Amino acid sequence: MNKMLWLLICALFAASGSLFALGEKTLTLGGAGGWAEVKDRRGVTGAAGYRPHEVLILDSGAGPGKQAPDLFLNFDEGRPEHFADASGRYSLLAAPELQSVTGRRARLGAGAVLFNGASGVHGPEGNTLVISPIHAGALLAQDARLGDFSLEFWLNPANMETGEEILYWSAVRPFSGGAYEAQWIQCVVSRNRLRWTFHNFFAGTRDERRLSVSFTGLSVVTPRTWSFHRIRFDAETGMLEYLVDGRSESIVYLTSTGREGSEVYTPIVGRGSRLILGGRYSGLIDEFSLRGSSEDDDPAGEPAGRGLQKFPPRGWVETACLDLGEPQSRVLGIDARGGLITRPGSGAPGEALPEALAGTGGSRFLFPDDSAIRFYVRCSDIPRPEGAWLPASPGAPLNLRGRYVQIRAEFYPSGDGENTPYLDEISLTWLANEAPRPPARLAATALDGAVELSWSPGADTDVEGYLVYYGTGSGEYFGTGAAAGPSPIDAGKRTSLRIGGLNNGVLYYFAVSAYDETGTAHAGAFSREVSARPLRMIE
Repeated sequence: MNKMLWLLICALFAASGSLFALGEKTLTLGGAGGWAEVKDRRGVTGAAGYRPHEVLILDSGAGPGKQAPDLFLNFDEGRPEHFADASGRYSLLAAPELQSVTGRRARLGAGAVLFNGASGVHGPEGNTLVISPIHAGALLAQDARLGDFSLEFWLNPANMETGEEILYWSAVRPFSGGAYEAQWIQCVVSRNRLRWTFHNFFAGTRDERRLSVSFTGLSVVTPRTWSFHRIRFDAETGMLEYLVDGRSESIVYLTSTGREGSEVYTPIVGRGSRLILGGRYSGLIDEFSLRGSSEDDDPAGEPAGRGLQKFPPRGWVETACLDLGEPQSRVLGIDARGGLITRPGSGAPGEALPEALAGTGGSRFLFPDDSAIRFYVRCSDIPRPEGAWLPASPGAPLNLRGRYVQIRAEFYPSGDGENTPYLDEISLTWLANEAPRPPARLAATALDGAVELSWSPGADTDVEGYLVYYGTGSGEYFGTGAAAGPSPIDAGKRTSLRIGGLNNGVLYYFAVSAYDETGTAHAGAFSREVSARPLRMIE
């Protein structure tokens, strides 16, 4: 074989490959184009700063949950002056020196509040956040009598120096003879643990006696590490319990005997009620809430099973219905780019690890810490596919057909719930089901009251039939008088057709198109136009 012939063969192979590639189409979601096509999601949010463009990750942000909080602060607003109580029952006053952090440093959601320890007084100066009830139905409203309650928050201290004050609530209660007495709740650092004091907060129903109690947790609170703190009160038994990261640290009974089974003393709120966070504290607080329940709801009410984990056990997104333009288009496959975002301490803070390699985990990105993303596809020729979701492995071939496609991605966190996978982009590749090309060499022969048409088949091999169009104006194929019926006439797979019932002396125009297995509604372009005038035969 000479060199010139070899080069010619190579060129032919290259050309055929290019022609096939030209038939494929690709749609990319995410990346520089954004995620506008993602219409439904649960437990998943967009995040910036990890890749050049926004990525999708599991949402650590908390919501109100089954038991709606009386007071809920998630600190996701970005700036302290914008902090707000989600329930609307409390007003907030942020001190000038108060700061916020976002994203990677927050425990849950998009932000947390940062205190710098500057203030040494119980007031709005310096470093504090002052919270005051503004609704008569608030748990801390004037003269409120509480039943069950739960106070909880995430804490990430900078130093844990003895004397630092995490929170301080105060009010005054009228006493006999017109006198008033102070009542307060205080949480301070004592030898690397948290010490709680409830002074004159619990009162009996039979007399004016007040109970005060103090206790200290057993666990050392580690600086620069998140821990979850919870105080809960059971009004039926009088049990007041302090828990750290879900472990019981202290239990006392607010009863007449200090033991279960006797008269219970319940909380009662005085006048001038206000709660101050960060009076003398350096560090972060996140997801601060007060609830009228002592039940074991998950922190911030996220999906069941989440416990104290940072991320929910599952999340998902679904795209809108993607229109491929042609019925019975062939979906060839999907591809995806993504990776793993680690928590501080398991890599660089907020580190985005390289993309996962498809195949190790079947239809998912599977990481060594068991975090994963699974992908699914469904398609049909109706605008809203409602069939079953089919697993789709990025990079693996698919053989689905339809005009409308949806993609679903399910996100799973690491085994300990502290890391999340991220999705950078998804690409969908398909081969459009182009309508057949028109037949060639259309010819027309005039007859008495009829026209004989013939044509050559087109170059496509998937032709299932031909439509014959006719009319009395060029390009206007609205004829109705033919014996075979109105325009267009379905000729099936025939390559010739005699059209009778036409008027002699009238000039008719004709064109033919081909259709494939999807039916006459998917006919292709018109052939060249021909014309003929039926004439009465003179003997």
